[in-house]
Amino acid sequence: MDETTPYVTAIEKLARHAPVKLSYKVRDERLWINNQPFVHYAPGAMRLSEIRSGEGVRGILASKLHPGEVEVCRERGISYLTLEPKLYLVQRGYGVSVEPAKRPPHPRRLLQSSQGGMPQPTALIGPNALNILDALFRAPRSELELTKSVLHFANRYRLSQPRLSMMMRDLKAHTLTELRARIEALPDEWWKIALDYPPTRKRLTPFFLAAKSYTLLHPALEHKVTQMFDGVNETMKNRVAPGPGEVAKSLGLIQDKDLYVWVAGTYLAEFKRETQLIPGSNRSGITVHIAQPHGTFTKEAIVSNHRQVPLSDRSMWSVNCFRAIWDLGFGDSRMREVRISMLRKIMAHGF
Repeated sequence: MDETTPYVTAIEKLARHAPVKLSYKVRDERLWINNQPFVHYAPGAMRLSEIRSGEGVRGILASKLHPGEVEVCRERGISYLTLEPKLYLVQRGYGVSVEPAKRPPHPRRLLQSSQGGMPQPTALIGPNALNILDALFRAPRSELELTKSVLHFANRYRLSQPRLSMMMRDLKAHTLTELRARIEALPDEWWKIALDYPPTRKRLTPFFLAAKSYTLLHPALEHKVTQMFDGVNETMKNRVAPGPGEVAKSLGLIQDKDLYVWVAGTYLAEFKRETQLIPGSNRSGITVHIAQPHGTFTKEAIVSNHRQVPLSDRSMWSVNCFRAIWDLGFGDSRMREVRISMLRKIMAHGF
């Protein structure tokens, strides 16, 4: 392998992160970067003070440079490339530094280091976990205090008993009341990291990534869309549900004239026909954003499993607000900004 080859590999890595365009080639056994020739620098064989940029040498190649050597290069206007890899390129009278983008710390390590002893995000975010959160914060505190059996609670609200037991173990809770209190006590920073944790996307369809935009052919039909949220029976509840934007609006956290709707795939064609929707956004009017989940509303925790949601109050509270909070993380900056506010509002005041 030619001694220049490792430096070609280094510059190839750096080219992806460079703030300026980088061109490179090997000619006459020299590496040229942006038409500047680079020579190999060996501390024992040559001194930086002996290098003159005006003598045809514009840069040096070194496995690594000490801080003092870096300082000399920058003072003398000498470009350099190291195998770390780091590039300092002098052109048009100014120097450009290029280093690999720092990889952000893995959320798991960040949680362990900054919030020692906290649960992993997937313990509280996932279809089964979100259904448990929904039930815990819908149920009156008095009911949680009187419930002695985790199995009874899980069966009553159609929850995953193994997931509920695991959640209690992870948060070191012995009762449902303790579990709710420990979830409420998790700091905002934990929730910010957890809501963005990539593995939580397993078996969940992000609303804003799946949504397509439609225009109401007749704006007067807006009420027909919102009336469908009210779902007078279980069948409609599993066909149409308010999207995360609707939940945020209902809580007074954002203002938005558009509509955000979950529609089951089997019902989409009929829904568009009944509401007379045409594809495309409406800049001057109302745009209806429709998302289809990959799974059913129940399996993806889009709607609540709680049996005591009154039929007269289907419009918002038939949805799982914790699921809506997770979905907001895939929306625009307004949506992301209100996630923690919505979370705290739901925890403090319930449904």
